[in-house]
Amino acid sequence: MTTIRTPRLILRPMTDADATAYVAMRFHPGVLAWLPPAPGEPLERARETIAAFAEAWRTRGYAPWGAFERLPEAGGGDREGRLVGHVGLRFLPEFDGTEILYAFLPETQGTGLAREAAEAALDFGFRTLHLPAIFAITLATNQRSWGLMRRLGMSRGPDTRFKGFDVVRYDLDAPTWRARTNRERAAT
Repeated sequence: MTTIRTPRLILRPMTDADATAYVAMRFHPGVLAWLPPAPGEPLERARETIAAFAEAWRTRGYAPWGAFERLPEAGGGDREGRLVGHVGLRFLPEFDGTEILYAFLPETQGTGLAREAAEAALDFGFRTLHLPAIFAITLATNQRSWGLMRRLGMSRGPDTRFKGFDVVRYDLDAPTWRARTNRERAAT
C-alpha cells in the first residue's frame, strides 16, 4: 500500500482506526449530496468501505486513500492532521476500467485541495501503475466536479448511468496525460 505526500496533504490507505473520522467526512450533508446513498448505519458502512478499499489495495495495488491535512512540525517533519476527504483510483467492473474518485469536506472547496490530491492520484495511476486510461464520473448535476475534471485535463466522454443515476463521464488516456504534464514541466 502506498502513501503519498503532496504539499498540503498526506494520502494514505485508511484503516479501521479511521472509521469515525471517515463517517464525519463521508456522511457530512455537503458530501452526501453528491455521492450515491450509503444505506445502513454510518459507522458500519464506513468500516465496510475501508475494508473494501484495503482489499482492493491487496488485489489490485490501488484504491482510494484517506486525504489527511499535512501539518508541519518543528525540525522540518510533518504529521497527519484531520481527515478532510478521500481520493484515489478504483476499478469499476461495470465500466471495465479505472476511475478516479474524490470527495472533500465542503469547507475545503475552492482551496485547490481536491485538485492537488487528484493530480497525485493521476500521477500514481499513469506513472507508477502504467494504466492506459482513467475516467471520472459524477452526478449530472455536479457541475463543480465537471470543472475539476476539465482542469485535470480530462475530456468529456459519453454520459451514462451508474447505480441508477444519470452521470457525466470524463476520460483521460496516458498519452494525453504525459503530453500535458510535459508541457507543464517545460513551462516552469
